[in-house]
Amino acid sequence: AQHNPLELARTAPNLNALQIWVDYGDQDPWLQSGAIIDPYLSIHGVNYEWHIFPGDHSVIYWIEHGQDYLKFYSLAFAGQTQGFASTPC
Repeated sequence: AQHNPLELARTAPNLNALQIWVDYGDQDPWLQSGAIIDPYLSIHGVNYEWHIFPGDHSVIYWIEHGQDYLKFYSLAFAGQTQGFASTPC
């Protein structure tokens, strides 16, 4: 439970201090489960980006979106994710 993202979204303190990137491929078998986390992040006022792109849950998908992850978290560390736009697939 201490590493389960859903459990952390429900119970972890100071979630509103985080900036989080969440994305899934539209063919990802974890998409339905992952969507459950969305309301918990919203309730806690977490600044997060939620994206669904074409693809599945594979290394190819992650490689295609690696630039988005790095760009988002680079800006997050600098406190500048407002208006962030991901790279279209």
